[in-house]
Amino acid sequence: MRLQSADAITDDTTSDIQVPIVDASDYDNGTSTFDFGSWLDVHAERFDEMLHGLYDHVGNNSMLEDRLEIGGDFAWVPIRFIKRGPLVSGPNSSKANAGPAFISFTSTLIGTASSLSSAARNDMYNTMVHEIGHTQDNFNFNEFAMSRGWVSNPARTVGLVQDVTPSNWWHDPNANDEYVSNYASGSGTEDFAESFSAFFIDDSAPAGITFVPIFGGGTPIASQPALRSFMDGYFDIFRAFPYEVTVWYEDFLGRANGERADTATPFPASNWSTDDSLILIPSPTYGVQNYELELGETANTANQVSYGLWNSEDIDVSDYTGTIDITLDVKSVGSLEASGPWTDWFAAQVFVDGSPGNAAFELGNLTTNNVYEQMSLTVPAGADEIIIQLSWQTNAGEKYVVDNIEVRGTLAPPPLAN
Repeated sequence: MRLQSADAITDDTTSDIQVPIVDASDYDNGTSTFDFGSWLDVHAERFDEMLHGLYDHVGNNSMLEDRLEIGGDFAWVPIRFIKRGPLVSGPNSSKANAGPAFISFTSTLIGTASSLSSAARNDMYNTMVHEIGHTQDNFNFNEFAMSRGWVSNPARTVGLVQDVTPSNWWHDPNANDEYVSNYASGSGTEDFAESFSAFFIDDSAPAGITFVPIFGGGTPIASQPALRSFMDGYFDIFRAFPYEVTVWYEDFLGRANGERADTATPFPASNWSTDDSLILIPSPTYGVQNYELELGETANTANQVSYGLWNSEDIDVSDYTGTIDITLDVKSVGSLEASGPWTDWFAAQVFVDGSPGNAAFELGNLTTNNVYEQMSLTVPAGADEIIIQLSWQTNAGEKYVVDNIEVRGTLAPPPLAN
């Protein structure tokens, strides 16, 4: 709302939310500074049109808030819409910016006219929904990026594609090579915001509003059934809380061959390490190979107890309700023995708040050699923190291979309150 001095709020209930539309006295977006900016009533009307559409689409006000971590806890904060004035200094590289619980707009987008042309209305609507998408990508962006093959700042880029340079983002073309716009192909975050905008506008925008791909190009979302299905499910997060989301995952995409730890991946932010202190042979063979985790030779003597450990970082699951589900893809390669003096084995276990939890164990070859099978672990409701630990023992020429480690939890609903 854009409150004036004589305005009064009436009939304010828990199904309402106050959305601030702010005149900026000064504004700094981190790269540029801007002078005073002031909204006109016609702009507030366009905001109302867009926000009303979002409310109707999901049946509540949850998409008008941003989920922020404040002091170690999560809070729901109404999104502020800020009008910035003429450029004072720095590059004016974008007509809108999104940040924690705010979106700012420049004068070049919305102008100063007391009425908007149909083209300006369409442009403003597209930009507003795109920027709303940026504020809403923190619920299940992990699963979106995983399904689309996105990784940022990879240590190895063989087989990956970078559509826009310079950029920190690369993607696996085997996972996806279609986007709703040229702009979407530049990064995982812009792919999400453009996909969010294309889905919402295609599905429920008012008459006269059509999706306009940023920088043109792209494949309509109606022609991308997998993407459309994902975005429909993403909006279900807001329609029907609670909803299961990807809390943490590691698919080893972008990791260099031979890596035995990942402690600095910008995205996905999934850190892990290995421990070979219990391996008795001098040169064990394990580590990342071709974007999979290969767990090879740890023993070279009959009846030897010599095994390696892989440990995830501490994974915070305190903000999720119900059970936590963990899955991982595992395959065996070679002639692994299930018994006798050369027994080979693989185990996955979860530690819950410092104590051993659910475990899964395999002896020798899996059901079909060199074919991935999915293993699963479950964490009871109420956990605060978990660690996933993999352990294995194999002999020369034999290995277990792991990929797609995923942790899923049910996100608690936002408070539908003002």
